[in-house]
Amino acid sequence: MTHHRTDTNRGRIVPLLDGIMELDPLSTFPGLSADDWNGHEQFLSRSGALSMPYGGFLVESSPGSNVLVDVGGGPMFDVPPDKGSLAMAGRLPEALFDLGVERTSIRAVLLTHLHVDHIGWLAPEGEPFFPNATIYCHQEDWSYFVDVADSPDIRIPNLIAGCEDRFHLWSGSSMTIEDLVMRHTPGHTPGSSVVMVGAPDSAVLVGDLVHSPVEFLHRWNGLADVDSVMAAKTRTEFKNELLATRNMVWGPHFPSMAPGKLRDASPAGITIWDPCCTPESGSDH
Repeated sequence: MTHHRTDTNRGRIVPLLDGIMELDPLSTFPGLSADDWNGHEQFLSRSGALSMPYGGFLVESSPGSNVLVDVGGGPMFDVPPDKGSLAMAGRLPEALFDLGVERTSIRAVLLTHLHVDHIGWLAPEGEPFFPNATIYCHQEDWSYFVDVADSPDIRIPNLIAGCEDRFHLWSGSSMTIEDLVMRHTPGHTPGSSVVMVGAPDSAVLVGDLVHSPVEFLHRWNGLADVDSVMAAKTRTEFKNELLATRNMVWGPHFPSMAPGKLRDASPAGITIWDPCCTPESGSDH
């Protein structure tokens, strides 16, 4: 994989590929037809699959001062056979190695939410994989997935076993970690959040607010939303904000994990996705 990076007033953002899911776009977005994807081939692979990476992002302000936003699915992540397959998995440590980043240099992990493809490298062997990092997570996700007698996904408590004492749970609408801002954007999960990078907010790491940029262009139902009505409302509100600010947008499941910007093709009122990235030197996988 070719690394993409951008520089903000905060530092550089580099995607860390952990794996790639190959999914059927029609079964992934139920209720859509092949015609709905016409004109959106840029979001599909050459074979017509929804090739969906997963991983995290490195935000670096200075050498040895590193923050991760999400950490991928880890070594045990898999996709149910009826949903698709994995073309690649378990590569996040290699991605860090390629960049010359030591695990011990990660001082904070910001979790956009607690789904398994975002938390898999927290404690894959029952102890913190990033031993010097504080882990930030919204209280609403912890309450929904962990602090209950019967979790809606038992994999989540199991994946964080061994690093629970490293968690810092925050509540409310936002939290500032130095000059990064986590904003509560509920719907996909109760505690779903986005991370604002730079001042004034020159980049946004959107987590699973959308899985593909195409969801910003149409009012399609999201993927695996806990509250579909709230998720749709949140996506619309944040989309309008992104159209106004023209911030660069990064998503862990975007094609090649590359960023882009939203713009309004007025007067037609059509929202357009403009990919934009600067190649980062590194190996292709």
